[in-house]
Amino acid sequence: MVFGPMWIAASGISAHADAMSVEADNIANVNTDGFKRAAVAFNDLYETTVRQNKIGLGSQLAGVSRDFTQGSLKNTGVTNDLSFDGDGFFVVKGQIDGQREATRYVRDGHFIINEQGNLSTIHGLELQGWQVDVVGDPVTNRLGAINVKDRVLSPRATAKASVTGNLDKTDKILAAFDKDKTPTTTNLSTSITVFDSLGEGHQIGVHFHKDGETPAGSGKHQWTWYATVDGSEVIGGTKGVAYQGGTGKMVFGDDGKMESIDTTTTTWQFAGTDPAKTQTIDINMGDPTNKGGSGLLGMRQFAEPHGLGRIAQDGYASGRLRGVTYDDAGNVLGKFSNDQIAVVGRIALAKFSNNNGLSREGLSMFRETPDSGQPTIVSPRLGTATKLAPTSLEQSNVDLSREFPVMIAVERGAQANATMFKSANEMSKELANLARG
Repeated sequence: MVFGPMWIAASGISAHADAMSVEADNIANVNTDGFKRAAVAFNDLYETTVRQNKIGLGSQLAGVSRDFTQGSLKNTGVTNDLSFDGDGFFVVKGQIDGQREATRYVRDGHFIINEQGNLSTIHGLELQGWQVDVVGDPVTNRLGAINVKDRVLSPRATAKASVTGNLDKTDKILAAFDKDKTPTTTNLSTSITVFDSLGEGHQIGVHFHKDGETPAGSGKHQWTWYATVDGSEVIGGTKGVAYQGGTGKMVFGDDGKMESIDTTTTTWQFAGTDPAKTQTIDINMGDPTNKGGSGLLGMRQFAEPHGLGRIAQDGYASGRLRGVTYDDAGNVLGKFSNDQIAVVGRIALAKFSNNNGLSREGLSMFRETPDSGQPTIVSPRLGTATKLAPTSLEQSNVDLSREFPVMIAVERGAQANATMFKSANEMSKELANLARG
């Protein structure tokens, strides 16, 4: 039994050496994005009975658990960098070691766009999510790579437009409106670029003509608006001859507010489009008081020079993808050449009932195991409080102020066991000398 203390001390040295390896791994990964620190636990070895006394046989490393608490988020300014605050993992899929294809789970959100146009990790595994249709809804419930190569945004025909500004109450009344002589028969004119169903732009002229006080002495003034295009822009039109697509009347009170407007609808059959179809464009010119509005949000009539404010419309030409960004709901947003931003994909997150059951695979990846359970696939912010943080990465959750005291404690434990080993060794030498004595 003289060698018993040596074997017990050796078990302590071995256990503490394993613990030191875990601490070394933690400290080595203090700057590894998405890394989760590990902690060790020790077990005593079963007892043996010596002369009816129970004596322990030392210690061993009972296990290594991983700390999945949130790491700090750092802003990198890199468009394809992603992180999130909360539980879960990005889902990636691809070849491991250049051979077998597998699904893995990562917290490190440093992504790139690969040669196939898919979002992927720097190690070649493709980020998983859902492709979406033109309105941002998933086209399938199955996960797949998110492809952003050669995406084209289809054109959108203008359906709504708006004009804001001031009509000068003091301006004079001109001759009757003539669509082919707008410079001399309108008090104020502007233009709106609208788009047909093929994405071609058309210039609609919007003209305002002062009709006068209605009724006389009431302090209320009536104006008529007209919408025109050059005849070459519409089916059956003649170049150089204006085509009128709509007109309506507005009445302003003595306070300058719009009291009423009879219609804001215009209709067009633009050249090159289906002649059997008519494009209707509603031109919003204000919120009249007779419909519960303020009378000031569109056109108004004050005794000040004519002026135009914001002019807008909701159509656009087709566009090609120029880059991507993300929002906190996990949507992949395409930035197109027509200055539009549209959802082109949605990122998936995986959640496990037991994160510590995951197997660490290296390269910041984890693998599903029976202990972790199968993942629940979710979309950020849908059924979860997790929000994505674009242009940022999650830092390692290793805290050196916590690791150094642990390292010192492990070191002292190893030293004490080494001292015990030396003492037991000296004791065995003494006993051997006595035996020879």
